[in-house]
Amino acid sequence: MLIELPAAMCLRYFQPRYVFSLALIAFGTFAAIIPPTRSYGATMALRVLIGLGEAFTTNAFIFASLWYKPEELAIRIGELYCLLVLPYSDRTQRCSLWNDTYCRCD
Repeated sequence: MLIELPAAMCLRYFQPRYVFSLALIAFGTFAAIIPPTRSYGATMALRVLIGLGEAFTTNAFIFASLWYKPEELAIRIGELYCLLVLPYSDRTQRCSLWNDTYCRCD
């Protein structure tokens, strides 16, 4: 939450397409690096970096409200939330989503 305000202010100084693309690339890269880490410190550092990327991407909803009408905005954000579950749709039942996110499945 501490980074969300500077992230929103960053949209005033840099073009949003660069801010969002860099945040999404960083978020995906750090999320992909977490499974091979073995130390607690490295895992926590990567979780902080993922949080930084997430703070920048949460401003996408604010940015989307600039050109959608209020009645269209609810539909668009609803579609986005519905699409968020797709990456987890093909997971095996061996590990729960909570366990995949915060723990290791060895």
